[in-house]
Amino acid sequence: MQHYLRILFPILLGLCCGGNSLAQATFGARVGTGVFTEFYSNPFGQKDFAIAPTAGLGGFARFSLNNKLSIQPQLIYTTFVLDPGGSSTLSLPVMLAYTLTPEIELELGPSMEYDFILFANRKHYLARTPSLNLGINPGLTIRLSNNWSLNMRYTIEMLRTWYKLSWFSGDPEEPLLGDFQRPWSRQGYLTAAIHYTFR
Repeated sequence: MQHYLRILFPILLGLCCGGNSLAQATFGARVGTGVFTEFYSNPFGQKDFAIAPTAGLGGFARFSLNNKLSIQPQLIYTTFVLDPGGSSTLSLPVMLAYTLTPEIELELGPSMEYDFILFANRKHYLARTPSLNLGINPGLTIRLSNNWSLNMRYTIEMLRTWYKLSWFSGDPEEPLLGDFQRPWSRQGYLTAAIHYTFR
């Protein structure tokens, strides 16, 4: 799955640059809320689950391939409601959308998520290790009017690459766990967002 995601991501971006798609492009903005989810095991091997509320905003473009299919690259900034600016995520999803009915659109596509600490000079309630993630995104869009729509999506983390940052204390390879081996975890985002399309 991870291998196919690496191939699919640049292909979808390339299709967005096609001449016919650019001629039929529309653009919009989104604002939403949701929950961050994490299934994980701690250094002692115990399984657990955590959630935290999030809020985000961003923009998107829509490139129509035909009357049923479109490609939608997006740029989304997400932060934790309980710790704004602490642990943040900058996400670049590229969605392939299929119009099921005039009001309902199904979507699926890969995304890259960069997790980072926006303000490194203070203690964070929900601080995470900075990383670059590759995810898959099933979703659904309900059109409310010609300009407004409601988007619901779950981002599933598939691959994570960790980064060293000098402002963390302890071992830079394991900044949050010290001498313990990093435990297994799988992160995700369940989001609901309002889209406004400029026409």
